[in-house]
Amino acid sequence: MAADDETNAAERRRWNDDYWASVWPKREQLTSAITDILLGHLELVDSERTLDIGSGGGTTTIAAGHLV
Repeated sequence: MAADDETNAAERRRWNDDYWASVWPKREQLTSAITDILLGHLELVDSERTLDIGSGGGTTTIAAGHLV
């Protein structure tokens, strides 16, 4: 199995783990607490393109999308 396949398999197991799924809402709540601060520092403008890599469940991506 290639390294990428192993990494993807590990991520699939983690994201589908019952414990991980049960604690995810609390984690999302904690990380979302800084979304406005983060986006304020980024100073995104209308029609700007952005790239979000690995930021969890997508709440920051959606908020950034509303700004651009």
